[in-house]
Amino acid sequence: SVRRELRLSLAAAAPAPPPAALATKVEPPAEPGGGVALQAGISALADVAGTPSATGVLTVGVAFGAWDAGLRASPGRAPAFGAEAGWGLLAGRVRPRVGARLTLYPGLPGQAGTLTGFGAGGVLGARAPLWGPLWLMADASAEYNALPAPYRALTVTVSGGLLVRWSP
Repeated sequence: SVRRELRLSLAAAAPAPPPAALATKVEPPAEPGGGVALQAGISALADVAGTPSATGVLTVGVAFGAWDAGLRASPGRAPAFGAEAGWGLLAGRVRPRVGARLTLYPGLPGQAGTLTGFGAGGVLGARAPLWGPLWLMADASAEYNALPAPYRALTVTVSGGLLVRWSP
C-alpha cells in the first residue's frame, strides 16, 4: 500500500503535458521547397531623382534558397530590359536583400534618332511572405547609366509589388 501511495503521489506531482493547441509552434514560412523555386512578379517602379516618373515592371526568375536571379521588363514609351541577382540576408518574417542589377535601354529617343544604352548598379530591398506562394517585395536601387545627354548618368529608383514563388 505504501508503494501504491508513493506512485500516486509522484503521478500527481508530475506536470501535465500541454494541450495540443498550445504545443503547436507557429513558424514563419520557410523558403519555398527548401531549394529551387520559380518566381514571377509585378511591381511599380518610380524614378525618384530628377524628373519623377513611374512605370510597371514584370519579372520572371528562379530562387535557390536565399539566392535569386531573374529577368525584368519595363514596357512603356522608353522600354527597359534587365537582369537582377540578389541574396536574402536573413530568414525571418521580413527578409532583407542585397543585389545587383543590369539594365538595357534599347531605342531611346535621342537627338540623332534612337539610341541604345545600359545601366548597372546595386539594389537594397526586402521580401516578406504574405500567404501561401504570395510574397511582398520592396526595393531601392541606384544605377550608373552609360547614356548621352539629355539622360542622367545616375538613376535612383524605388519599387514595390507582389511576387509569386512556387516549387516545381
